[in-house]
Parts: sequence; structure tokens; C-alpha cells
Amino acid sequence: MAEVELRRVSKAYGATEVVRDLSLEIKDGEFLTLLGASGSGKTTCLRMVAGFVIPDSGQVMLGGRDATRLPAWRRNTGMVFQSYALFPHLSVAENVAYGLTVRRTPKPEIAARVAEVLRLVRLEEFKDRKPAQLSGGQKQRVALARAVAIRPEVLLLDEPLSALDLKLRGELQAEIRRIQQTLGITTLFVTHDQGEALGISDRVAVMREGKILQVDTPVALYQRPASSYVANFVGTTNFIDGIVLDQNGPFRIGHARDQTQVFTAIAGENGPSFAKGEPCLLCIRPENVRLGAMHPNRIEAKVIHVTYGGQHWVADCDRADGGIMTLNLPAQSGIPKPGEVVTLSWAAEHGVLLKIEDRSHGA
Repeated sequence: MAEVELRRVSKAYGATEVVRDLSLEIKDGEFLTLLGASGSGKTTCLRMVAGFVIPDSGQVMLGGRDATRLPAWRRNTGMVFQSYALFPHLSVAENVAYGLTVRRTPKPEIAARVAEVLRLVRLEEFKDRKPAQLSGGQKQRVALARAVAIRPEVLLLDEPLSALDLKLRGELQAEIRRIQQTLGITTLFVTHDQGEALGISDRVAVMREGKILQVDTPVALYQRPASSYVANFVGTTNFIDGIVLDQNGPFRIGHARDQTQVFTAIAGENGPSFAKGEPCLLCIRPENVRLGAMHPNRIEAKVIHVTYGGQHWVADCDRADGGIMTLNLPAQSGIPKPGEVVTLSWAAEHGVLLKIEDRSHGA
């Protein structure tokens, strides 16, 4: 296995700079996900590691070696594509063996390695079938088996689950994670799906416009986002505009439109500093908002509509300042009716203070 490091890499296509002075380190044996919207530069970064794209500047390090200009075929990486990229005329076993055959691995070793990885992905009984005889999930497991059969130092996965339905994506996520942990292989995964990234990764790097905004564990990323963009892109969140009243943690926040209304909040562990009188954003996740005045942070709102989400109800409420407050309610709890005026509250530790950097808060 090997560490992967991108050192201040940049890449432009014509006048469009898709990756900008980006640095990232993936630890040996780590599962790291690049998460971002379309055009954020995540796939370009993955292709730099694979050797399909050469950066205009910066270095790509594999296992401590400079691989920036090393051709793809000389890098010991395994790649899984969104489109499977299986050979339709070859059997499952022959597809899995392809990389080994190209490397002129002895036939007895190929047979043993193919049998080993087919057991790993639980497809031994399908070894003689052609890709056309497989389901989408089975095809992706064949592609994964082919990638790991060569025993790569680094496994690269480019949106491998996006063509599958929701239930199958969940099953394949667990399968990919199980195989990665079994092999202990350094893995770089690319996706635009936030749930996928949070559920499968050791760490997640959120990208936007060719830059990394935050790299953290899934829990830290969700609970302590570093910016309004990250907070909004990774899950659903509520924002309230405020003014910092003091600098004694937890912070006291005056409502931007009515500073007689005061909230308390915290910054992330490595969060930014705030000056007294500075405009700010207060971020609260819907699952941390309570119906009723059980916490000191309180706000009144009128219920707009309530929808059933299976394990919980989702209520959207109209605040007096024109903003929307969303909260999740347990399925067995009392559900407010549209038009009802309610008190919403949350604990100080569930309010995260953020800088005002992107007024749209959008993805």
C-alpha cells in the first residue's frame, strides 16, 4: 500500500482552471472521498493520481515517489469507472484476469488470483458468464474485482455507484468498504452524493471550483462545517443571520434584524475567530431543532407544511425574518398543523457559528 499526496497541483483546459493550487494527503490504508458538485475538479484530481491527466504545475506523489510525469501504465493503481468498462466478449473471469494477463503474470498465479478476488466480491458462481448476463451491481463488483486483482498500491473509484438505484447503491457502498478494509488498500473515491461520502469514508474532502474547502472525518464535517457552503452542501441546514455580541465562548449572537433576540453558539474546534459586532451566520441542523421551549435558544415560526419521511416527519416553518426553519420530528411525536405558530429551540452546542462568505449558501 502507499500514501498519496498532491502538492500544489493546478490544471487548466484553455482559459478554464479546473484545479487551483490544490494540496491533499491520503494516508496509507485510508479511504478518502472527494466530494463536490459537477465541475468542482474532483475527477480531474483522481485522474491526476491515475496518470490520465498531467498537472500544469505541482507534484503527484505515490508512496513517497514523484509520479507526476510517470505514465499511467507504470503506476500501480487500480481504477473502477462509473461505466464499468468491462469487455463484453470476455467472461467474468477473463475480465478480472485482464490486468494480470497484460502484465504477463504466470497462468497458475492468474487462476489463483482470479479465484481469490471472485470469492472476495462473492461472484465465484458467475465466473463463466458474460457481462450482458449480469445485473448492474454484479457488473460493478466485477469491475472492482478486476481493479484489485493486480494488487494495486492505490484503488481509484470514479463515481462507481451513480448508475445504480438507491437500494443497490447502499448495498454496494457496504461491499466496497468491506473489500477496502479487508485488503487495507489506500483508496480515493469520487462522488457528488453527500450521503455516500459520509457513509463510506474515513475522511471527506469537500471541493468547490478547483479548491478543497474542508477535509475532515464525516462526523466532524457534518457537525462542525467550516463554511456556509460546506454546511449546506453536506446535508440540510438552517441559517440565521446574526451579529456577534461578545467573544466569550460560547458566543452570544444578536439576531441581525432584532438584536434584542439573543442566541448562544459555538465555533468549530478549529473554527474562525470573530470580532465583536461582526456579522455572522448561525447554522443549526434540522435534527437538533426541538418543538417547544426546552432550550435557551428560541425562535417563533409559523408551520408551512409537514411531510412524512418514514422514520421522521419534516416540518418547514416560516420565521418572522423571512427565513425558513426546518426541523425533523420523530414519527411517533405530536405533529403541528400548517398555519400553527410554534416555538422552536436548540441547545447552544448545536448552533455553529460561521463567517459570512457566500450569501447564497448554495451548492
